Amino acid sequence: MAIASDELPSSLEEVAAAVPDAVLKGICARHAALLAGGKLEGARGISAQEMGIWLAAWKSPAAGPSGWDRRDPLFPVRVPLDADGHGRVGWQLPGSRPDGSLSGKDERQALAEIADCVARGISTVRSREERETRQEGRLAGFNERLYALETLLKGMTGGRSGRGD
Repeated sequence: MAIASDELPSSLEEVAAAVPDAVLKGICARHAALLAGGKLEGARGISAQEMGIWLAAWKSPAAGPSGWDRRDPLFPVRVPLDADGHGRVGWQLPGSRPDGSLSGKDERQALAEIADCVARGISTVRSREERETRQEGRLAGFNERLYALETLLKGMTGGRSGRGD
């Protein structure tokens, strides 16, 4: 999935794969990560162990603009992902550049500009996945009820199907 594509992502995994890749390429960051719903969904250029340590120490602010923490060597810039009607759905976390410098004003602006699209993508995918889970549960319930009815009918007809068997 490309960030600029008109095609909707089909899963959170697709969003989580595309966003850190786009951030790495777009602003020349050493590493990048995507948090959604309070958990790590995707990361590039950083080990799982480093991410785990960082996540254990980080506290997500409930609201507010992009965050800065120049003392943070991994993710000095934090871009909130706010979706209309859904609130904060996550964070884009770009790392510093290979030379250790922070992203410039233009890069931060570009991240802010895609934040709305990323947030809507996450929100849309979550809604779709929740709806599909509910539908799968309903279908499983219908299948159980159908099986119970078939079993009951077989018992009442002595195993005959009622089609001239």
